Amino acid sequence: MVILLLFTLLLKKYVVEKLFSEKVNLDDPRVLYKLSSPEVQESLIKLFVDTFKDMIFIEKEPEKRHYIKLSNTPPFVWSKMVYPADKCIFNYVPCDNDLEVEIAKLLDKDEEVIAFSKIVPKIGFFVEYRDSKGNLRLYYPDFVVATSNEEYFIIEVKGRVDEDVKYKDERIKLWCQDASKLTESKWVFKRIDQEDFKKYGFKKLKS
Repeated sequence: MVILLLFTLLLKKYVVEKLFSEKVNLDDPRVLYKLSSPEVQESLIKLFVDTFKDMIFIEKEPEKRHYIKLSNTPPFVWSKMVYPADKCIFNYVPCDNDLEVEIAKLLDKDEEVIAFSKIVPKIGFFVEYRDSKGNLRLYYPDFVVATSNEEYFIIEVKGRVDEDVKYKDERIKLWCQDASKLTESKWVFKRIDQEDFKKYGFKKLKS
């Protein structure tokens, strides 16, 4: 209630002192008529929403808290595709589409890969990011991979590249940098686009 009151007072102050070229009186019918226009209302909403978003999101120094053990993942139901991989801790690799099945097959056969897993919500791994509109979202990459040369990969398999992809990429790359510093192991992000996979196969991932 207090927050709502403060917001109302702040909004009134802005309209009276800042919105127009000169200070106005809210009791003036001409001002009220102007404020009723959709353009002005939309501008006010966007201004305050964007301002409060910037106030809400606070960057903090990363810190190591705990590890997520895949062996602790509770059993879960999967109604989509699966692949019986030997290098995955689960009985089957859960996959969302044919492209993920192909990636799972190649990871399972790759000599440098010692273990890998599909990242599903039950694991509890995700990163927060701000989308193209500044909204807070949760991003679940597709695979995590451990290799024999002590490198770890976060892999995203992408069929369609939308406007939010670059924000997800930037965020997970930053996560990998932070993870590399905190764990003293090398973490790398790789995105495999469907079109590139059709052209280059697995070479795109390992380049």
